[in-house]
Amino acid sequence: MEVTSLLPLTTKVTFTGILAQSENLTNWTDLTTAASPYTPASPQPGKLFFRAHR
Repeated sequence: MEVTSLLPLTTKVTFTGILAQSENLTNWTDLTTAASPYTPASPQPGKLFFRAHR
């Protein structure tokens, strides 16, 4: 997985498998329709964490 910060305030996530996101590292939501590279809607309040799995 690769996370790239672009200006202004844009993030791009490149991944293989299924991308999941979390606001707290405890509860994860699979983004089953996300395609790589994925650009989250911006701006995002707070923090978002991403992980990829198969």
